[in-house]
Amino acid sequence: SNQVYGNIHNESFLDAFPTDDGGFIAFGETEDPVVPIEQGSYHAKSDFWAAKLDPIGNIEWQGVYGGSENENFRRAAPVSDNTGYYMAGSSTSLDGDVNIPLGGGTNYYIIKIGLDGNLNANLTIAPGGTKSDFCYAITSTGIAVGGTYSNNFDVLDFKGEADGWLIHLDFATSVVPDEEVEEITAYPNPANEYFVVSGLKSGFNIHLNNMVGQTIQFIESTSDNAMVNVSSLPAGLYNVVISDENGNIKPRNLVVSIIR
Repeated sequence: SNQVYGNIHNESFLDAFPTDDGGFIAFGETEDPVVPIEQGSYHAKSDFWAAKLDPIGNIEWQGVYGGSENENFRRAAPVSDNTGYYMAGSSTSLDGDVNIPLGGGTNYYIIKIGLDGNLNANLTIAPGGTKSDFCYAITSTGIAVGGTYSNNFDVLDFKGEADGWLIHLDFATSVVPDEEVEEITAYPNPANEYFVVSGLKSGFNIHLNNMVGQTIQFIESTSDNAMVNVSSLPAGLYNVVISDENGNIKPRNLVVSIIR
């Protein structure tokens, strides 16, 4: 059997997976402002596009994600804990669903959507540098690969005119309830000079990571509250990861926005 999906402008599917209900989910990109969608919204030009299909090919829901410039989708992957899907590609947007990249230009663009297509705003990143960065594939464990022409911001140890670039996502995908960390918060958020992590237990430590998993600061907490000085860091999104005295990562992952 075969079926065509889309509307009056350009659409294409580039990846697909079977689903537990016997249907399918397809991923690609759309340039069509009138595609009927249940999740997200069309922004402009080319956006990421996901369509959930039942076993006979009827559309159950569609989602569109991106910003006012171009999002070029390449690959998707089911998240390893079966809570949704990663979508990966590149973006030139600075708004909408795209967290403002540090370097601008063309950046990796990676999002996580739920099984119902709902975008998790805390799990969307646009890492890269001031030149062009293109993401081509992603795995179910959050390893994204592609190429880069940049040599600054998120791109370290650049070798030549263009290099392969691998990142391993640092945001939590599976969360096991843990009463010890449920009350941990970070404020103010967004932050400028500093933020405070509150609700810490004895022996807990703080790892401030950028969105490609590099630890920028490590703070050993000595009380229920810990101040994190971010006055020297560039604007962007950072993960606050909590570990115990044995170095075990706790299932509480906070995203803090630093503004300038």
